[in-house]
Amino acid sequence: ILVCLATVQTTFSQCGDVCEVIGGGNIEDVAPLHSINLQELFETDFTVTPSQLLISPNAVWIVVKSNSGVRAINVQEGYRTVVVPFQADSYIVFKSQTEVTSVSNTGDLEVWDIDQATVIHTEQLTVDGFVLGVAVHQSLDLLALVTPTSLYVLDFENLALQNRIAIPRIENSILNTFVDFSPNG
Repeated sequence: ILVCLATVQTTFSQCGDVCEVIGGGNIEDVAPLHSINLQELFETDFTVTPSQLLISPNAVWIVVKSNSGVRAINVQEGYRTVVVPFQADSYIVFKSQTEVTSVSNTGDLEVWDIDQATVIHTEQLTVDGFVLGVAVHQSLDLLALVTPTSLYVLDFENLALQNRIAIPRIENSILNTFVDFSPNG
């Protein structure tokens, strides 16, 4: 995995073998920050397929979820690595600079302090079906979950339900289901 920082806002679009730069900026404005070898990170000779990549709000931690598990890497402490034993079906989001939350598709929630490599909270969320997607608001105070028939918005501090919105049923499909907050709230 190569993590890059663009000095100007640039959008990349990839389709097949073609990668296009869309929008302002210049490819010279992109500088690599970190390069991570996944086979070394997961200590395996097998192919590692990442399914989720997160960067902490302060850019100190990189979390990689793959078919081989979950690893958190502290890029300011010599790439110190923490193994986080989340369930394979979990969606992962940052709750704070050092707290990572996972929500399984059955609503099992775990909050980990990745700096200390310890679980600090577990809870079973009550939802109407499988969790299909999870998002956190940019202010880190709201957590959204989507199921086949509902959108839930929770206070991320105490996990109190703020709102439940019925949505048209999402049927099983090969498409991924995503939920996100708009940048302005």
